Amino acid sequence: MKKIISAIIVFVLALSVLFGCGNTAENPVCEPNLTEVVFADRTVVYDGTEQSVEASGIPDGVKAVYANNKHADAGTYAATVELYCGDELLKTLTATLTVKKRRVTVVIDNKTSMIGSTEKLTYAVDGVIDGDDLGIELSVDTSTAGVKEIVGKANNPNYIVTFTGGKYTVTLPDVSSAVFSDKSVVYNGKTHAVTVSELPDGMTVTYKNNEHKNAGSYQAVAQLCYNGTVVQTLTATLTVLKKQATVVVDDKESMLGVTEKLTYTINGVIDGDDAGIELSVDTSKSGVKRISCGNYDVTFSGGTYTVYEELMNDLDAGTTDLFLPHLAPFALKDAIFSETVITSVEFVYGGLANGYNVDSENLYMPVYVVKKDFSTAQADCTEENGKKVLLDFTGRLSGVGIGETVVADGLQIRVGADETLAFGDSQMAVLPKYKKNDSSYGFAGLIFGNKANYYNNSLIFKIVGYSTAAEHDDGKTFISFLGDSISTYTGYSNSAVYNDTIGGNAVWFPNSNYVGADMSVSETWWHKVCTRLDFDLCVNNSWSGSVVNTAQTYNVRAKNLHNKDGNRPDVIVIFMGVNDFASNTAVGSHDGLGAAPAAPYDFSGAYLKTVTTVRAAYPQSKVFCCTFLPDRKRFGSGVNGNGISETAYNDAIRAIAENTGSYLIDLYADSGITENNVSAYTVDRLHPNTAGMAMIADTVADAVQAIIN
Repeated sequence: MKKIISAIIVFVLALSVLFGCGNTAENPVCEPNLTEVVFADRTVVYDGTEQSVEASGIPDGVKAVYANNKHADAGTYAATVELYCGDELLKTLTATLTVKKRRVTVVIDNKTSMIGSTEKLTYAVDGVIDGDDLGIELSVDTSTAGVKEIVGKANNPNYIVTFTGGKYTVTLPDVSSAVFSDKSVVYNGKTHAVTVSELPDGMTVTYKNNEHKNAGSYQAVAQLCYNGTVVQTLTATLTVLKKQATVVVDDKESMLGVTEKLTYTINGVIDGDDAGIELSVDTSKSGVKRISCGNYDVTFSGGTYTVYEELMNDLDAGTTDLFLPHLAPFALKDAIFSETVITSVEFVYGGLANGYNVDSENLYMPVYVVKKDFSTAQADCTEENGKKVLLDFTGRLSGVGIGETVVADGLQIRVGADETLAFGDSQMAVLPKYKKNDSSYGFAGLIFGNKANYYNNSLIFKIVGYSTAAEHDDGKTFISFLGDSISTYTGYSNSAVYNDTIGGNAVWFPNSNYVGADMSVSETWWHKVCTRLDFDLCVNNSWSGSVVNTAQTYNVRAKNLHNKDGNRPDVIVIFMGVNDFASNTAVGSHDGLGAAPAAPYDFSGAYLKTVTTVRAAYPQSKVFCCTFLPDRKRFGSGVNGNGISETAYNDAIRAIAENTGSYLIDLYADSGITENNVSAYTVDRLHPNTAGMAMIADTVADAVQAIIN
């Protein structure tokens, strides 16, 4: 037992020596040597396993407590270790654990497909830790044809992924066999369409504006689609031509002031259609004209309207209360004989109230051509200028009784648009055949005295023969044009050979800067009109860029439509206004019912001034006013910079033409060139190509021919 106790004591003493513990009073705490302890940074590459950083050189008896020193995912971590002796913290050390991202390469496979379809995107990759998912996402735009990059994206934060390859080729189907051709048909009351033929298998087509019933020219669009994607867009023109129809207008006759119902028969119209035929006639002279024709190109025939004035059945020697030969002559205020060339007139002999011998060898009846406002001076009425014509009845009254007919023929009495007739003097021995209505006719001026002379219920003569267009001695009919660039041509609209004042006019045609504009003069609209109507060009006073609203137009050019040879135009065509629209000129409110302004400041005032000047300078000419065509070169919406529509300007032209006694040619409404098809008939959405020129020429020639025939 003593041996066991001694052994225990020896063991305890040995432990005390071993741990440096002596007397507790002398060594109260542990004091290990920590200089050999190492807690170093560590960097590793991610491999899917947990990595750690640990201290080395820790003395026996010292306890290490770690924090944040073990990680598997890529990242940088701040680790700590606390060294303890028993419960006493001896020291704290830090170190960085870095787990670097693993680098891998993804090889994207190349792909090819037709547009509108997408092949499954695939790839290959090496070096990925078993069980890991890189989160690869691949994308590509296949909406258009071409070679596209396949874009790759990886979503695993433990990897750095490099993408290679990945070309995606999007191909188009072969559509070269598809045909979308222009189509021209004649109106038949049914809907017509232009469609694509030879469409490749697997393709579909979507149409816009390709079906139409009414006459016109339409731009159709076809979109060729594959898998719902538009591959190619084609255009074609669908033209529905006006159907030919024939209208035979019935002949009519009535007394002055009474208009019989105008009737006709028509052939060639589709059942149920209204050809839109309107007939009108000025019952002061014969004639019919077409107002509109809708889907039909109508040829008119027949239609002679004879107007009679009220017959004075009681005309005899006792009718001196109707006309006294020794009083002042009378004039026809209503100007119903304006714009005519009178070749023969017919009278009823009324006897001589002042006792002159009816067989006199010196018996004349003078007829005067005077201004309808009766402003003509006496000095201006001479036989030399044709304003005074002596109807010679010398020796022709022998055996003619009162109330019997006397004819004067072989005449050339030219009455202008703003002129009327006055006739008779103190020696007048004959009376006209028919009675005018009960209007009073005022006439004042130096010719017939200084007071208002009129004759109520006056008798006027009957025109037996006349023409509505002035005829030249050589049988030629001359036409002049007043226009802008659309009517120009080098050597014609700027040639002093025709008129000295047009030598400097700017021209637009021919123009090599635009496809289709380098045309010959015979292809221009105005030259085609001359050729078709067999008219001689008098003057083409057209000026590129010109406007109506300038004194150069309404005061100068409007008076220079006659040529250097002395020929004056029988027909004048005014085709202007589109440049005023483009210049944002105010329209104004002039409609031709009032006088033209002396100094116009807006379009309608300038247009009225131009027409008034033309008619005053050329009273024997027929004046035609044209509306202008859509301008889609400078304004795509039909409204100019001041918000004014083309219609407003053209409405002013229509009103002025109607109210000044001029003739309207409504190119905007009737030519077939519209805002929807203007590109097809112009070289630049403004100036006509040869097809557009032909359409303008046909419309103008039809309108002029309807009036002069």
